[in-house]
Amino acid sequence: MLVHPLLRTRFHLPPPKRPFSPPVKHLCYTWKVTVCVAAICDQRRSLVLATDQMIDFGSQFSGDGIVLKLSGIHSHWVAMFAGFDPTQAQPVLRGAWDRLDGVERHSLDAVERVVVEAYRNRLRRQQIDSVISQYGFDDFESFKKEGREMLGRYFSTVQKRIESVSLNCDLLIGGFDDHGTPHLLKVEHPGVSGHYDMLGFAAIGSGADATNNSLAFHSFNNRISLGLAIYYICAAKFMSEGTHGVGKNTSVVVGRIVDNNKVRWVEMSDLKLKEMRQIWEDKGRPRAPDGIEKSIADSIEDDSAFRLLFMR
Repeated sequence: MLVHPLLRTRFHLPPPKRPFSPPVKHLCYTWKVTVCVAAICDQRRSLVLATDQMIDFGSQFSGDGIVLKLSGIHSHWVAMFAGFDPTQAQPVLRGAWDRLDGVERHSLDAVERVVVEAYRNRLRRQQIDSVISQYGFDDFESFKKEGREMLGRYFSTVQKRIESVSLNCDLLIGGFDDHGTPHLLKVEHPGVSGHYDMLGFAAIGSGADATNNSLAFHSFNNRISLGLAIYYICAAKFMSEGTHGVGKNTSVVVGRIVDNNKVRWVEMSDLKLKEMRQIWEDKGRPRAPDGIEKSIADSIEDDSAFRLLFMR
């Protein structure tokens, strides 16, 4: 027994078999799933965002076309989420919406503060519910004040349990500030933010590497035309579908500034997405050029193409 019996009496705790083991995650994964990608384009006048619609519960079940991983947190700002516990995204985004709603326009700094605060508040709530409350404390203040005395040498072990709690969910924020300028922002555990305006694109989830590689290959930048940007974003999403946890069903949203500095959001139809995929599969996907197989095979015996190598 790791906890002194008097402590159990003091806090009314049952004798757990593993009182200091890390809490079990709601969805038991060790990897991130899904893909969300966003980009600034059109001479920094427009935003293009894309995400899959797959939900994956590992050995339990998975399905495509189930969830829309994109949500408005303000009329000018949109959030996408990736990870293996999507149930944590909704409270964070709802908290951000409540703080941002009612004001017509927000600066980038204001949106960043609100989303980061909402993320950290949710994380602290989870830490309290899954760890601190097990030892009879209702908040961090009482835990810090009385915990060391009550738990003694096990206080540091409980702290490690608290630090191990994660929302298992990353956010990708895109939107337009009070001057109509588009921005990209990531918020990740434990509530750390990063800016991607200068790079021009960002991605989260298990398919992030594939999408980033695809966009970098095409030398994507925030000055590229809107039409070409939409195609490159679609191509990057299609390329990521070979990654674990990335579904084929796709959502593509475009945001643009219109009259009176208003933001207009539009979603690509399934028919247009099907057309984009067909074009990519027929002409855009990297493939071997016609005749290359015979050309290389015929040159193997050519000393100018392949030189003789002696192995020792």
